[in-house]
Amino acid sequence: MRRWLGLLLFVLLVSTPTLALAVGSCVLTSKELVAVQGQTQRIYITLTCTGDAGGIAAYTFTPATQGVRGWYLYNVTTNPGTNPPTAAYDIALLTDGEDIAGSLLFNRSATATESVVIAPTTKGYHMTDKAIAITFTNETDNPADIVLTLRFTSN
Repeated sequence: MRRWLGLLLFVLLVSTPTLALAVGSCVLTSKELVAVQGQTQRIYITLTCTGDAGGIAAYTFTPATQGVRGWYLYNVTTNPGTNPPTAAYDIALLTDGEDIAGSLLFNRSATATESVVIAPTTKGYHMTDKAIAITFTNETDNPADIVLTLRFTSN
């Protein structure tokens, strides 16, 4: 009898749909090398992030893996995808707990493509030596697509 109850409990746990606790994710969708005077001086990296009922999970961007370690992040563009995100969603680019975008990626549009220059006047462009945690908050639409383009320069 215990064996049957155990088997029944197992089947119920496995077959019962769970609450939507998982969160969406980001994937690298393109990497464009831009040559200036015959040398690669710019790299544009595009991420496509898809949210679900749990939002979008933080994405760890590793500069060394993408060939931009020691390069400067100078521009970020957000573009709502086919399924628009929640209006006024926020993105933070965290390195050592600091938002290197300085809150410039907060309150993003759900319908328009927006670009920001990541260059605080007192600090200059951010050099990408360490991992950048790309985090999303206030995004609750299910599904939601956000295309994020990070632009780096070597000089």
